[in-house]
Amino acid sequence: MVCLEDGDLHIIPFEDFTDQETGRTRIRQVDNNAEHYRVARQYMIRLQQSDIDDPEMLGKLAEAAKKSPSEFKKTFSSAIDASTC
Repeated sequence: MVCLEDGDLHIIPFEDFTDQETGRTRIRQVDNNAEHYRVARQYMIRLQQSDIDDPEMLGKLAEAAKKSPSEFKKTFSSAIDASTC
């Protein structure tokens, strides 16, 4: 993961987010009103409902994930960006 701290970019390995006792990922708070967050979010590619609804796109996504279209839909439907629905 890449983060910005005091104006400097830092790379943080994902294993650093893991709680050693539970093995679960620790939750980190993000200021989603900060300019750098808004810019980063604009550049993100997010799964949208239209991706799941389009059989051609669903097929491509499923192939990339090495899943059948129905498996992909079941696995990733909960990840659809609610702000685009």
